[in-house]
Formats: sequence, structure tokens, C-alpha cells
Amino acid sequence: MTGNFMEWWKSTVRNHRPIVLVVAVVVGLLVVFNGAFFVAAYFPGSCRACHYMDPYVDQWKASAHANVSCIKCTTSRPSSSR
Repeated sequence: MTGNFMEWWKSTVRNHRPIVLVVAVVVGLLVVFNGAFFVAAYFPGSCRACHYMDPYVDQWKASAHANVSCIKCTTSRPSSSR
């Protein structure tokens, strides 16, 4: 069974090399972009690049939660764990 799969895989890659390359590049770019976005989200100033956040960031800095990164509260997770 593994031999059949490997034979199929080799023929697919050989015959559809441009398609496989494009899909691999797109998936790689999505992974890199997602990772960069996740890392940037730890910094409160990064939201200002796309959103008007000045009063909210100022309020956050003056609050008791100033030592908690924004991503800790804004990520998707079940509401029971908050």
C-alpha cells in the first residue's frame, strides 16, 4: 500500500510540478503571515496600524491590566476559560 502511494505521489509531483509549487508557496506564505500577525499582536501598538486605537490604548495603559498583553483578552477561546 505504501508503495502504491509513493508511486502515485511521485507521478503527481512530476506531472503537476507547477501546481504543487504554487500550492506550497501559498501555504508557506500563509503560515509565515499568520505567525507574524500572532507575534505582532502581543504589542499593543500594532493594532494602531489598521484601527483607531489611541483612546483605548491610553485607557489600557492607565488601567490595572497594563501588564496584560492585548492578545490575552482578544484571542478566540471558549468563554468558560476567561
